[in-house]
Amino acid sequence: MSKLTCISAVLVVSGLLAGCDPATSPGQMGESPADALPQGADTGSGTAEQGLSVISQGSWSGTGWNSGPVVDLGSASDRVCFLNKMTGDFGNASNTIITSTLFGRWFVGGNATWPGVGAHARCVSVPGAGSYGQEYSWVQGNPAVNLGTAAGRVCFLTEMQGLFGGGGEHVETYVSAGNWYLGGGSMQWGVGAKARCISVPSYSGTYSWYQGMGPVRMDSGDTTRACVLTRVTGRFGGAGESVEIYSSGGAWYLGGASQQVDLGATAVCF
Repeated sequence: MSKLTCISAVLVVSGLLAGCDPATSPGQMGESPADALPQGADTGSGTAEQGLSVISQGSWSGTGWNSGPVVDLGSASDRVCFLNKMTGDFGNASNTIITSTLFGRWFVGGNATWPGVGAHARCVSVPGAGSYGQEYSWVQGNPAVNLGTAAGRVCFLTEMQGLFGGGGEHVETYVSAGNWYLGGGSMQWGVGAKARCISVPSYSGTYSWYQGMGPVRMDSGDTTRACVLTRVTGRFGGAGESVEIYSSGGAWYLGGASQQVDLGATAVCF
């Protein structure tokens, strides 16, 4: 995964040099008014008994034809973060969205060689940095990566990259024969993904959305829980394309929009 790693390193360093961007308004990407925590807002780390509730979130978007500065999501010692939205023109193999850690902090960022590329990430409280697993990588042409047991663990997407030109392109985490896997498929170039896993008391079945459907209400509607993307697919041709998890009226929803073809996503809640 050298290509993904190098691109991630470049965007992180350039973002840190530019500085974090706390000025992006809440609700810019993937948020209803009731869900609009400020960028990097922290409501307290909580405990395992209080559940894995969302404690920070933030949006990143590419600036014109360049990568915008990364957005700080808070300490890496008491939370784990995951992508909840993918949007824009992924018509180039180097376009990337990512949430990861650097120097003890979580961030959301990306690399945008086409306009409109963006992401939204959320973070949930965990007892410590050891509560979430290592970052795994997959790139097209390679077999799916075994992420370990599905018993008491959820695995989710933390990076998506490449040319998403249609239904032949997808990245996903999925369960097979009792284990989580990270994989995908592509008839284009540069498609890849990264994922992490976290231990949880329980998690839902898989929810699916495809373009042409209305938003899918997920889980019990209890927003003290969290929901994560486990698959994205389709043609991301511009700002009109997006898949996202968002909250509205006290419930989590999976939805999106498309002026292209074959857009879709899956999610699980925990």
